[in-house]
Amino acid sequence: MDNREFESFNDIINRMNLTILEHGYLNTGQEWQFYDLESPFNRMYFVVSGKGRIYNALNSVPLADGRVYIVPLGQTFNYVCDDELVMFYIHFRIELIAGNDLFDGYKYCVDKLMDVSVIESLINHARNSSLSDLLFCKGLFYQYIGKFVEPFSEDLIDHMNLMGVNKQVFELVKEQPFADLRIKHIAEKLEMNPSTLSKAFKSSTGMTLKSYIDDKIIQHAQEQLLVSDLTIKDIAYKLHFSDEFRFSRFFKKHTGKSPSIYRQRNNTFK
Repeated sequence: MDNREFESFNDIINRMNLTILEHGYLNTGQEWQFYDLESPFNRMYFVVSGKGRIYNALNSVPLADGRVYIVPLGQTFNYVCDDELVMFYIHFRIELIAGNDLFDGYKYCVDKLMDVSVIESLINHARNSSLSDLLFCKGLFYQYIGKFVEPFSEDLIDHMNLMGVNKQVFELVKEQPFADLRIKHIAEKLEMNPSTLSKAFKSSTGMTLKSYIDDKIIQHAQEQLLVSDLTIKDIAYKLHFSDEFRFSRFFKKHTGKSPSIYRQRNNTFK
């Protein structure tokens, strides 16, 4: 009898975490025009019909029937509908290591061919929402995410293995993306000297631990501004800022926009 295990099979699959923050079935026209938008999550569009364009300074991708698109988080894009656009969308994050999305640092909007009948089947399964229907949807999401990461999957695994030495740090920051989180608090949890921890983190990631914490606070703030109905004051307190004014200053320093402007510009957009 020959029984073989495949390297990394259990480890990678068990660590994979797909989180869907928003979804919808959108039927829109030329009012779907948005410029210089940056999201704290990835966007996946399944286009049933219509014409449009997603573009920035690096690339331009036409929206067309029977195609699926990934717009990566943290990058600025413009979105234009030429006439009419019908699509199913999800806003999501996918992680192998806590707080680190597979598409972090990915700069381009990319697309793949997908039969319109499959997209319509996805929409019907999503609409029915039974357990088996939703498992079908999740499987399809994973399938197409796999197609998008395939060209750089080996580099991604190497990167994740390198970042894995900071796994506990990432988990602690993800659990507490708050304004009062300090490096010394993380060091205490890990029973390390704060200076030693900071140097080790910078050496393995290329960024300071303080910058990483700030980035995750901003990402969490952006998410709350877009997917919750909380007031800016409530979001500030939820993120452990002493008041909304300190939160607003911190947010504008890191994004160039006030929380209210960020929410206003992005909340009409899907």
